[in-house]
Amino acid sequence: MQTKHAVFALLVAQNSSLVLLMRHSRSSPTAGERYLVSVAVLLAEALKMLLCVAAMGTRAPRELRAHLLVRWRETLRVAVPALLYTVQNYLLFVALTHLDAGTFQVSYQLKTLFTALFSVVLLGKRLGRSQWLGLLVLSAGVIAVQRPSAAPPA
Repeated sequence: MQTKHAVFALLVAQNSSLVLLMRHSRSSPTAGERYLVSVAVLLAEALKMLLCVAAMGTRAPRELRAHLLVRWRETLRVAVPALLYTVQNYLLFVALTHLDAGTFQVSYQLKTLFTALFSVVLLGKRLGRSQWLGLLVLSAGVIAVQRPSAAPPA
């Protein structure tokens, strides 16, 4: 198996298992036994920050020091997308609390559709036929999952 196929398989497994585990962790029988989403997101973001600082500190300690002390305004600009990403992670937990995993996973793929549409409209990017076809298939999948199923005959 080629490396790109192995990486693709790992990404599929990681994304699928992430959604299933998040959904399972939020589906406690009683609401009192659930953990606070805000705490989970805060701890996840803090852990990621610590790991990044440790990795950068071991590989490029001078650059880390320069970014934190000398060019701190430049580093502070990263806070805006980081804050938005944190809000997105919080909303993912909330959505998985109220939706089943399949509906969530397919609906979450709408971000790909909207990113493509905004890149065409706002950035003037041109998409090829296969890309438009892929977006059409994605949209059809989202619509199919969101349609209410017919009630079984009695």
